[in-house]
Amino acid sequence: MIKKIGSSIVIVSLFLLFFTPKVAQASDNPISMDTIITEDNIYEVVEYLGLDVSTIKDVDGNTNSDIKTVRELKDAIDLANEQLKNNINAREEVKTGNLVMERNWSMKSDSILTTAPEKGVQMLYYILDCDGYQLEYSAAGNYRSSYWSGSGEAVYHSPNWTGVGSCNVDIDSSSTLPNYKIDSKSLKATYSAFVIELTGTVEVGGYIPILNKEIRATSQTVNTTATWNVLDYIN
Repeated sequence: MIKKIGSSIVIVSLFLLFFTPKVAQASDNPISMDTIITEDNIYEVVEYLGLDVSTIKDVDGNTNSDIKTVRELKDAIDLANEQLKNNINAREEVKTGNLVMERNWSMKSDSILTTAPEKGVQMLYYILDCDGYQLEYSAAGNYRSSYWSGSGEAVYHSPNWTGVGSCNVDIDSSSTLPNYKIDSKSLKATYSAFVIELTGTVEVGGYIPILNKEIRATSQTVNTTATWNVLDYIN
């Protein structure tokens, strides 16, 4: 099935946490901007740049990172912060297709035969573009198609959502430095006859690979509300 992306209303707000490197000035600190980062000094380097050592996470194998010096790591952190600044005012409202109508249509015709409704599942998608990554939200909408009923004078029944199944969010990181990952997510989907609504809070971390570890350089909270109108998808 071809993905059909659309929503009647999408509202997104983002909260950003910046990790600003603050170079320590202690005279007995052996770390400098030109220091080569090793497994032995990586924790000292992170502290030297003003980050919490809890941001360091182990990975399987070597990351083959191009970052070798403290200066290169600081530049990568600055780049990550700049990308998040581009997202700080992100707010999007998308309106497509028909207006939401919380009622059943009432039409009659004496020239149309009774038809049987179809039932099925429609996958729904919304993609949020951020600088450095995309979030793709999805939900499974159960539906009943439109149909005509009655004898002699047929009555038209509009299509309806009849339920909502699983919902999810995935991330596609277009940036390799940092590499964005979903740290945590909380999603909830509800429905009425004409509208499916998904609300979500997603924690996105920006990770910089180095040696056999990665450093979470930035953190971002994305709150999203997306709605899908049945009239945009089901006849």
